[in-house]
Amino acid sequence: MTAKNIDRMPHEFAMLTDPELRRRTLGDQPLKISGADFITLEAFYEATWENVHFYDCIFYGMTRLSLLKNCVFERCQFPGSNFQGYGWDNVLFVRCDTLGEVNLMGGDESKTVRFVECDFGGTNEDPNHWGAVGTWAGDISFESCTGKFTSVFGRDAVSYKDCRFGSIDLSGGDYDHKTGTTYPGRMLLNNVKSDGRLRLGRRVSSLTVRNSAFALLDMAQLQATGAVRFENVTANGIAANGIDAGSFTMSDVVLTGDGLHDWSRTVMDAGRMCANAIVLERVRCRLDKTAIALSGAGVRERLPREASIVSQIVLRECQVPEIKLRSINAHNVAIEKVDAQTADFSESTIGSLTLNGTGIVRKIDFTKARIEQISGLVRYTTQEIATEGSNVRL
Repeated sequence: MTAKNIDRMPHEFAMLTDPELRRRTLGDQPLKISGADFITLEAFYEATWENVHFYDCIFYGMTRLSLLKNCVFERCQFPGSNFQGYGWDNVLFVRCDTLGEVNLMGGDESKTVRFVECDFGGTNEDPNHWGAVGTWAGDISFESCTGKFTSVFGRDAVSYKDCRFGSIDLSGGDYDHKTGTTYPGRMLLNNVKSDGRLRLGRRVSSLTVRNSAFALLDMAQLQATGAVRFENVTANGIAANGIDAGSFTMSDVVLTGDGLHDWSRTVMDAGRMCANAIVLERVRCRLDKTAIALSGAGVRERLPREASIVSQIVLRECQVPEIKLRSINAHNVAIEKVDAQTADFSESTIGSLTLNGTGIVRKIDFTKARIEQISGLVRYTTQEIATEGSNVRL
């Protein structure tokens, strides 16, 4: 892309620095600027850009605007740029590229922003040198975008659709440390694929992931005031430990890897999760001897057990070689039509454990568990059941 400096385009430059001049000259027609270089210029500091269509422009250095409204950026480039504004309102980026440690961000007065077919080209694997793209308020969507080594975010509502990523951070919601205010956002991923580590973070009111595939999905420590739901998802591995959510549901999920770590065969770690309900339906581990872990669910340090207890844990129609439910704190646990080799309930506190149409053929560990009621347990001649130190009587 070749361009000339915007200060060598006096007509466009004047209308960018004087919105009233633009309105008097063009009325409701957009100002069109094509093939311009934008470098750090004091004339644009806290300026208002409204109803402007930028084509094939390059933005270098720092641009700090007051308001960006009703604007389109088409085939523009942001190489390591610091391009920010207090508010972005009805702004569209189409087929734009970022490069390196870019900061392309709308502030807490932002409303509606779309990125379509854009590429976020981070160049450094170190997250301390990743760029950032997003807004600190409003609704933002990313459609058919690509990228890696970048933090891509929104606050109130953020959606990612038909995107292809490498290693990347996707997040929603925010927390204002000065005021102590939490802004939980609604977050949606639909038909998103990542061949690196995709990190889902921050505070959300809800998270929905559909029709997506990941190498490593990392959402450890996510905080959700409402529902977290996965539907038709494939992943080599999922790190979901330490999540707080209103509810956590996985339906039609396939786990294809051999373990999150070299020393472990656990392909999904959802340990120490707290939620009113945890439901896994038709979750399948593709490889033998792999495990799903919900160990420590319903347990929080410095909280009494009743304050963090999980009301219901359900595994239904799952194929999981090893089920790890060690040290859980739950009112009701139901395992229905599950194929498993082993299940570990050791050191758990459970009100009711129901096994329905479920065969756990090799080993069940109840060591030091406290379970008020067990129903539906099927015994096998090759099966080992450990009950030492528990109240379980077979």
